[in-house]
Amino acid sequence: MMDEFPEIYRGVAGEYADLYSKYLEPPKEFFFMSFLTCLGSIVSARIKVNSELKSQPRFYTLLLGESADDRKSTAMNKTLELFDNANIEFNYCGGVGSAEGLHDEFIKITKNQGLVLVYDEFSSFVSKCKIRSSVLLPCVNSLFDNNFYENKTKTSKFRSNDIYLSLLGATTIETYNQIWDSRFTRIGFNNRLFLVPATSKKRIAFPDKIPAKLKHALIMNIVEILDFIEKENTIHIEPDAKLEFEIWYNNKIKSVHTKRLDEYIRRLMVILAVNEKKNSIDINIAKDAIELGKWQLGVRQLHDPIDADNTIAKLEESIRRCLKNKRLKDYELKQKVNYSRYGTWMYEIATKNLERANEIKFNAKQKVWEIGREFFSQNCSQ
Repeated sequence: MMDEFPEIYRGVAGEYADLYSKYLEPPKEFFFMSFLTCLGSIVSARIKVNSELKSQPRFYTLLLGESADDRKSTAMNKTLELFDNANIEFNYCGGVGSAEGLHDEFIKITKNQGLVLVYDEFSSFVSKCKIRSSVLLPCVNSLFDNNFYENKTKTSKFRSNDIYLSLLGATTIETYNQIWDSRFTRIGFNNRLFLVPATSKKRIAFPDKIPAKLKHALIMNIVEILDFIEKENTIHIEPDAKLEFEIWYNNKIKSVHTKRLDEYIRRLMVILAVNEKKNSIDINIAKDAIELGKWQLGVRQLHDPIDADNTIAKLEESIRRCLKNKRLKDYELKQKVNYSRYGTWMYEIATKNLERANEIKFNAKQKVWEIGREFFSQNCSQ
């Protein structure tokens, strides 16, 4: 059973989620994370973090619901509408069909501005990425960590610089399960997504209109945030907050689902500080971000259709047994462990895990896998 979304509804995002969830059916967390995604897109090019890592508060947020009844699109559209009405430099587009199309969208906007790629139904993005000649998936995948993308073919070439891409999508759990194939898992796209599953618990047949003055107050708060970061454009982390994060970081569990979770927590600390108009990450901000990161780990584990952690553990054990008494070439090892059942992504993770633990090693000179010191000493002592 999944834990409830953490009670961290603070700042302008919290005020927005509180207000809109009273008048409309979507779950409160849908409003909250949609708001942070849009706000992060606007401030990513403007805010700096006092760290060697960029940690731009850009998110690839995916709202997950059991069905259309969970009103995922309503939360997205209302958030986009609010930011659109704020008369600020806010850019978004309703999905693209190719990397070239994404490049064209960035050409339209002013340099050093963010863009939110919006997919009302994420299955559209998934289907576009599965087209054989498409480079949309590696493009979007790369832009999670980078601010540039280049693609060269025999007939064309394009390079996009100063890109600050965010993603906001909605889908059902059934559709989300479709991206657990080798095209997505091999390049780590899954761990770039921030999943927000929720179920609408109320029904409002004919919602009342939200008072204009309350919407205007939210818009003014957004404008105030932008004015704030014009003056305070560098975010510092306070010593006790840094220590809090280091404790979590040094004790995080070993799992495929913790990949990029540390980066998401860094980004969350930045956007949560901005959301509350703080020029430093204090202990409370750090605790909120870590709490949200822990919740996200549980979400990833719960919505893993292939039970990746246990499957990889089984594959690791199979590799150990195959190499226990015999050195094998890579293709031989793949045949022995029935590699086709697992796919490239799981095989590479399993071998890397065992290499890091010194249980196996690749003899580059003879081009074979063999047992490592750790595995050898364990077996000799038995």
